Amino acid sequence: MTDQQPPSPHPLGSDAPTTDHVGLAAAGMAAGICSGTALTTGTLWAVRSILIGAAPATTPDLSSPAANLLLLGTFGGVLVAAIVTWRILSPVGSTYRQGGLSMVSGFATFVASMVALPVDVLVGRWGLLGLATVFGFLALWFAGRARRLSLEG
Repeated sequence: MTDQQPPSPHPLGSDAPTTDHVGLAAAGMAAGICSGTALTTGTLWAVRSILIGAAPATTPDLSSPAANLLLLGTFGGVLVAAIVTWRILSPVGSTYRQGGLSMVSGFATFVASMVALPVDVLVGRWGLLGLATVFGFLALWFAGRARRLSLEG
């Protein structure tokens, strides 16, 4: 009767993960959010550049190049954030966790992109380009951190 294994202290028992991926998940999500926000903010800079010298419109023109670019850039930023997060979190090994965290990163990108509005109002369109650059560098830094964490674990 002494051949029995003692019960695992972990609530999942033998299904418990052997490695901790919390740091990887945080860095991967941050890289995804920053990359998507960089694309969205860069798109907003391009839209503002297209509208230089244009007369103010009394009604929104949803078929204009600026409106199409804004729409595609916003959805593109959300998609880029989800894809970057998905790829970085591939060592996790759980499609459910990868998908869930990728969706959260996509939605968080939309929210994080709201920081572009006060930057545009206070600094102007060159501030948007600077903000996109900062988010791009942050995305690279977080992606490098995630890579180091995935190689450690």
